Amino acid sequence: MLKPYAVQTISYDNLTTFSKQFTKELKPKDVVALTGVIGAGKTTFLRHLLSEMGLCLESGFSSPTFTILNQYELPNVLINHIDLYRLDSFTELEQIDLISLFEPTESMTFVEWADKFEELEPYYTKRLHFDYSSHSPTERLITCYAR
Repeated sequence: MLKPYAVQTISYDNLTTFSKQFTKELKPKDVVALTGVIGAGKTTFLRHLLSEMGLCLESGFSSPTFTILNQYELPNVLINHIDLYRLDSFTELEQIDLISLFEPTESMTFVEWADKFEELEPYYTKRLHFDYSSHSPTERLITCYAR
């Protein structure tokens, strides 16, 4: 089970700093669950994080809401970016063979809407939960979890 270890309130202006800090905690084989309501900042955070890891954003970063999976080849690691929002069942996930991306490899996998299928919970090594802050519409409360 993943346990909370940090809660931060950050503004969009500080997302780059937070992303930079979080990259230090990542390692190959990590499967990071990204959870929270629509518009809370999951994709925006990942865009900042991948930029910090060396992805040239001009070469194409987008949400995989419709494609389900985007992959990015970085100098030292393959990044899998999965969005489960449009899937209706765990069986669909199995049928399109995304389960293999959750197995330990030298890649890193980031999963938006990760809490949609409880069957995936054992695969997650870290979780970031994004929530709106009551202080400001541009602030987010981010809770970090790890094993």
